[in-house]
Amino acid sequence: MKNIYSNIFKFNNINLAKAINYLKKNHLIAVPTETVYGLAGNAYSKKAIKKIYNLKNRPKFNPLIIHYFNYKDLSNDVILDKNFFKLYKHFCPGPLTFILKKKKN
Repeated sequence: MKNIYSNIFKFNNINLAKAINYLKKNHLIAVPTETVYGLAGNAYSKKAIKKIYNLKNRPKFNPLIIHYFNYKDLSNDVILDKNFFKLYKHFCPGPLTFILKKKKN
């Protein structure tokens, strides 16, 4: 099927670099998921987070999901315990959501 949209790009290293550059500049990107496109931004950017809430008209009490490349990056932001590692080892990669306690910093 031919892509009729000028702003949907095939995955390659050049387009990946463009997406990373957008995220670093607090812009948002759309990424394909299993069923729909998801809106993505830099989780460390208050400006990007605010844009997501505004664009989606999402209530402020409704938290956003953060995706991490690996659990080592995750450990910078949340507390990981032996139960997490058991589940991670058994189910990941896979369609599993972890709800973890955020570190104070």
